[in-house]
Amino acid sequence: MLGYLWAFVPVLATTLTWVFLNQQNLVKVGPTETPYPVHVLVGTMLWGLFSKSLTGVMQGFSSGSSVFVKIKSSPIAFALSGLSQVWFDLLLQCLLLVPAFLIFEISLTKEILLVPLGMFALCLLGSSLGMLLIPIASLYHDVSRAISFALGFMMYLTPVVYPVPKDGFATYLVGLNPVTPLIETTRAWLTDAQIDSLIPFVVVLTVSILLMLLGVGATKISFPHLVARMGS
Repeated sequence: MLGYLWAFVPVLATTLTWVFLNQQNLVKVGPTETPYPVHVLVGTMLWGLFSKSLTGVMQGFSSGSSVFVKIKSSPIAFALSGLSQVWFDLLLQCLLLVPAFLIFEISLTKEILLVPLGMFALCLLGSSLGMLLIPIASLYHDVSRAISFALGFMMYLTPVVYPVPKDGFATYLVGLNPVTPLIETTRAWLTDAQIDSLIPFVVVLTVSILLMLLGVGATKISFPHLVARMGS
């Protein structure tokens, strides 16, 4: 029972923390098109989809290490199996949107049908980066620790808990972040907000597909060498 609860706790804790900080004026957050609690809730869910997809494929591959050295098996299948828990948690978290949308009277529009595409794009970007990192992360465990640290820092360069800055150096940094157009567009489709990043969304989605093909190829090519290192 507690296992299911942990699918909700991180999202709720992050949302409540930032709502409290904003209401108490401890952190200055600019105006958002949707009510701020919904902005943070949706942003946190979408960020979690990206970050967990990145680490999920690496953990899935790692879980098969004891199998690889004994029998011939597909490394890609093991890597992608790590995404099953990511999507299961996301489906549970979507239940939180029902009371949130009712409380803040957010109406649903036909654009909500495009939300799965946005979620797929976030998952694809994360898993493609994870696939590219599998060869080096499998040999050096410090890489996984560095990735966890980098994701924590990268979250604050992504408009998860704040709107996209309109001016200043932060605008440049957030604009260069490939996760930004994916989260902004998907959140706009879900909450009926204005869409300003559709073209960057398409560009990042296209690049993610190419990165996934490259990552799969790199993993297959390096797989025999990785198995030899794992078995030694």
